[in-house]
Amino acid sequence: MHDLSKTISEYIEQQFPAVYREDGPNLVAFTKAYYEFMENTSTSPTTLSRSMFQNRDIDETLDSFLVHFKEKYLSEFPYAKAVDKRFVIKHIMDYYRSKGTPKATELLIRMLFNEEASVYYPGDDILRASHSKYKIPKYIEVTQSARSAGFVENQITGSQTGATAFVEGLVKKRVQGRIIDILYISNIKGSFRTDELVSDDGLLTNAPKIIGSLSSMNVTNGGRNNAVGDLFNVLDDTGKQGKVRVTGIEDATGRVDFELVDGGTGYTLNDLDDGDTSDDYTDVRVATAMIAVDNSNTLNQFIQFETVKQEREIVTLISAQDFADEYFDNLAANSASVADDFVLGVKVYPTAYTANSTNGPAFLRSTVSDSNDIVVITNNTIIANTEYSTNSTHIVFDSDPGDGAVISVLEYVVVANSKVSSLSADDANTSATLVITSGTFANQVSIDTADNTSLSVNEIVDEESTITLEVVDSSIFSSHIGEKLEMKKFTTAANGQYLSAYAYGYLTVANTTGNSTIGEFLTLEPAFGTFLATEEIELYYANGSVQATETIDAVSITTAGAVGIASSASDANTWNVEVTSGAFTVGKKIRGRETRVEETISAITATGASDVWYNGVATANGVIDTVANNTVTGVVVGQNTTYVGLFSNTSAFSYVEGAGMTIKTSREDLKEIDLAAQPNLELTINAVGTGSGATFQPGALENEETVTLNTDFVGAKNVANVAFLDVIVGTAANSGIGFVDSITINSGVATSNGTSKYISAISQANPAVVTTTTEHGFTQGDAVTITDVKGMTEVNGNEYFVAILSTTTFALYQNSGLSTSINSTGFTLYITGGGTGYANGTTGSPNVTFTGGGYAGGNPVVSATGFITTNGSGVITSITINNHGEGYNTTPTIVLPSTSGTAAQVVVNFDGGYGFVKNPNGDSTSEFQSLFTFDDFTMGTITSLTRINPGTEYNTDPFISVHNKYIAAYDRKNIYLNITLVTSNFTPGEIVEQDSTEKGVIISANSSVLHLKRTRFNTSWTASNIIGKSSGAIANFSVGNDAIDLVSRSMGDNAIITGDVVVADGVATAVEIIDSGYGYLNNQSMTLTNDTSLFAITANSVVATEGTGTGFWETTTSHLSDTSKVRDNKYYQEYSYDIQTGVSINRYRDIVKKVLHVAGTELFGTVVKNSVINTNVTTATSTTDTVSTS
Repeated sequence: MHDLSKTISEYIEQQFPAVYREDGPNLVAFTKAYYEFMENTSTSPTTLSRSMFQNRDIDETLDSFLVHFKEKYLSEFPYAKAVDKRFVIKHIMDYYRSKGTPKATELLIRMLFNEEASVYYPGDDILRASHSKYKIPKYIEVTQSARSAGFVENQITGSQTGATAFVEGLVKKRVQGRIIDILYISNIKGSFRTDELVSDDGLLTNAPKIIGSLSSMNVTNGGRNNAVGDLFNVLDDTGKQGKVRVTGIEDATGRVDFELVDGGTGYTLNDLDDGDTSDDYTDVRVATAMIAVDNSNTLNQFIQFETVKQEREIVTLISAQDFADEYFDNLAANSASVADDFVLGVKVYPTAYTANSTNGPAFLRSTVSDSNDIVVITNNTIIANTEYSTNSTHIVFDSDPGDGAVISVLEYVVVANSKVSSLSADDANTSATLVITSGTFANQVSIDTADNTSLSVNEIVDEESTITLEVVDSSIFSSHIGEKLEMKKFTTAANGQYLSAYAYGYLTVANTTGNSTIGEFLTLEPAFGTFLATEEIELYYANGSVQATETIDAVSITTAGAVGIASSASDANTWNVEVTSGAFTVGKKIRGRETRVEETISAITATGASDVWYNGVATANGVIDTVANNTVTGVVVGQNTTYVGLFSNTSAFSYVEGAGMTIKTSREDLKEIDLAAQPNLELTINAVGTGSGATFQPGALENEETVTLNTDFVGAKNVANVAFLDVIVGTAANSGIGFVDSITINSGVATSNGTSKYISAISQANPAVVTTTTEHGFTQGDAVTITDVKGMTEVNGNEYFVAILSTTTFALYQNSGLSTSINSTGFTLYITGGGTGYANGTTGSPNVTFTGGGYAGGNPVVSATGFITTNGSGVITSITINNHGEGYNTTPTIVLPSTSGTAAQVVVNFDGGYGFVKNPNGDSTSEFQSLFTFDDFTMGTITSLTRINPGTEYNTDPFISVHNKYIAAYDRKNIYLNITLVTSNFTPGEIVEQDSTEKGVIISANSSVLHLKRTRFNTSWTASNIIGKSSGAIANFSVGNDAIDLVSRSMGDNAIITGDVVVADGVATAVEIIDSGYGYLNNQSMTLTNDTSLFAITANSVVATEGTGTGFWETTTSHLSDTSKVRDNKYYQEYSYDIQTGVSINRYRDIVKKVLHVAGTELFGTVVKNSVINTNVTTATSTTDTVSTS
């Protein structure tokens, strides 16, 4: 707008020339007065002309002009008396633009009455069937990646499937040490695939990989008393927050009904919901195989929790038609029983001849070994051995077989014998499950190596593999092709750490581009050991420090090497190996898992069975194609004289009536067993009862007490998987976690009573003082002989007597009374055994190595290295260990550089620990508390059972064991008390007390002996009266008159729970996922529970790509509530609206209907007054009745 002055008169005087202002002031004054007159009112002509721009503004225009605005913009628009006309005109365009919307109504009321208003549509609150919106969240779980956050509000694409989705959000979750990125997605097109990468830009570097979500579950044991629709939580260590709904049930036989007969003592409750089973100390074991045997020899029965096995192999055959025919013919002829049949595994060396007149009845015999048996076959008929004779070179027939006869000589060795459990045959192959009675059908080979191979008998032998490691950045290794990369996993203990996993390989490829399946990767060949995702793959300098490192994202085995067991050595470089998987290949490397000996295969000779003969008949044969170990094992959980109950058997035990199939024990590794007194058992199976999955958990305890116990078992294995009983107590040798501590340069040996100690110094003093490299162990006055000392040769070959100064020093005397000392002040100076002709090494170039020191004299996990420091003239002054090594069992042999001078005399100082979990490096010098792990046990008597799973397909009542191994290990058994002066009869089942303290529960009683069930872990007795708590009986007791009931079961192992096989109802057959949770792994057996049922379900997980969250209602218009109204076709209908304001409808009804109302709708008005009294006081709202108009 132009900036014009409202008046002209103020400028008049300046418009006249000066002459007029001086000579004609009256004229000037008159003219000015005229213009002032023309400006004296708002309607004066000049005022109007000078205000023409201002009057265009509705806020500034004259009131008289408002009528013109109204006629132009609001023709026929009604005004109320109190209306602000300027406001109405100013906002009329807003009204026109919003006409037909709630805003237009609100603006109209505001313009007309200066009142706030809102429009309510009753139709919004009408109850509508199936109108609520239900949303089920969808997401994908991917590996942790820095790129995941950038996917939010972007579209992602699968690298393999091309599937797309819009990412709405990201949540990070941690489970079992894994961090998972969860991407919430919508607008999903296609199907993502597990293990594919996803990105928002097509670039796969550092892209996360889909790991899959719980998508379905296959019920394996359906619990009891379920109904369709029941909800269960999915419990498993691998994941969290999964939920399922039961969708199918049935009544089923073969379920176990548990009865708590005696709750025992010494039991703890397991924390069933924390996802951590490491502190679940009470183990429930329900037998899954009930084997009928003659177990009547009570002097040597099964040992609780020992492993029982049935040796079994699955053999596939080719060219086995005759073999199969023999089996099926016998099966048909003997009413489906082949009890007496057997199968031999033989190594055959066949030779074939054709008879002619030149040979006559004598045929050349191709002999592998004179001691081998032979079978002679003429025209496919076995010749009886009475019809021919043999010598070392020929077979001579009693009668000439005639010209043209085909004669086969099978020279053979029986390798194995077995019983047939089952057999299947088709045109392609024959497969037999055989119960082994002797030997093995497994592939056996004789492996020659280029150099001598110091394997250990029964050691597992691995052939090299080819491994692919996915990493973020492989370029850091690009210049190190051919070098050794290592993975070392260290586990942190309470007092230190230990090497818990180790693998290594030689780098052949460092790929920096990746492909559609994986990102950047490394290829290692040869490689040994198990590589683990999330661990570091490292390149080391020679001194043991890390040169380059990268985190392993994923591991895949490109080529798996063969695996076998070394059974015996034929010579220094030849081992007989039983192949357990794969096939060994000439030219590849092998490595012993314990000795860690690594050699290259130079030759392989097959020595195992090549053929099978049914019932030992050579013509009923088959050629062995593959053999798989199918041995069945189970753990003893109960027994009587006719049955043994086995838990956790790997598969069903084979049984053919009358076949004499057996089960056997393997007690060689049970160090607490005297095999002479309790030799291995091998018992014939008379019947087999089966079933699986039944279990429960203790639900509650009574008579609780809390004790602190050590949880380390001396009969167990240490952190290096070495039995504690094999570890040497004093030195901690054989523990598998030793290392090279230091090197001592010595000269001389001090020997006393057959014990020799290296000398590191002898002083020139009176008396002479000798220092040994390690603790000498001598006692005061011992006689010692000193030899091999350099420099101070005066002492060599002499006998002295010692005065002990410390554990590593002693003084020399001439007599046992230690009265005459050896004065060495005039002797030649003692010289250490540093040798001559040596050169210095450095930490970067170590020149000292070590051999041996590992298991059975093999190599450790990581060998130590060191370097020499000389005096500048080739004499070693010190050897520094720059890499102490890992996994030593004993002191290794040091390897010094070769020298043209005198060899140095050095001692390797070995150090190690016992390998306890709390303090792996702790040894005999450690405090007791620092070695052992302690925990608090709140224990008591079991009073109820929970999370009961009745299992499936049981046909025999199972044995049941409830066992707390930590408490039971203390062997707290029941007690016998010898008593006197009994006042009255004690009652079985009552509690007895002494000194007002509960001591036990009476099992039986008479006037002289009380048999008590122990109810307290620590029970001691004093010389005071025993009192029956309920009977009031009193008896005298003297200290020492108690005895342990040796045949009773210990606390923590004395609960009695029985199981009867019954028909159960409400057994779940199917479930559906209603929440996938996160973190679950595929094909895991998981427990399903809810808070209202004593019974649990087990099911196997199926993990696919997209996860499903718990659904929820986004809207609730279909839900019955106090806000949803039933349609009345008047107020509550789709075409009504209610203006809610502080003005009565009577004042605006006609106006609204004239200018705003939509035809076909119903207008209502509700008076609502809002009065704000104070900002700190709640606003009061009152509502009048609703008035309608038609």
